[in-house]
Amino acid sequence: METNNIDILRKKKPDPKLFTYESKLLKMKSRIDYILIANSMSHLVSHVNIGISIAPDHRVVRLNVNLTSNK
Repeated sequence: METNNIDILRKKKPDPKLFTYESKLLKMKSRIDYILIANSMSHLVSHVNIGISIAPDHRVVRLNVNLTSNK
């Protein structure tokens, strides 16, 4: 089944060097966390980024949605 969902972080920030998991022991970085939204709602997203979390090997994905948009 095909859906019309998109990875909003990749749409807003197409930099392939962004990652949400890092293993210093294995010297590995990867994207393991995603926020998928309907493509038709992507205009409601005002900000999305990856930040530091309390877990040393994981990052936080933050998303701001403007629910009062008139679009």
